[in-house]
Amino acid sequence: MNNHTQLREDLIDDLSNYDKDYLIKSIICFLPQSQLEELKDSIDREIF
Repeated sequence: MNNHTQLREDLIDDLSNYDKDYLIKSIICFLPQSQLEELKDSIDREIF
């Protein structure tokens, strides 16, 4: 895993084995406050 693209692809492959709701909750726990606020704002503005 020497490059960013390969790491991203490997993570996507690994994460595809998990339930969507579990993944959402788990990833949200890792985000810092600023990213949580940005994500919430994007959802509220229906950008997502």
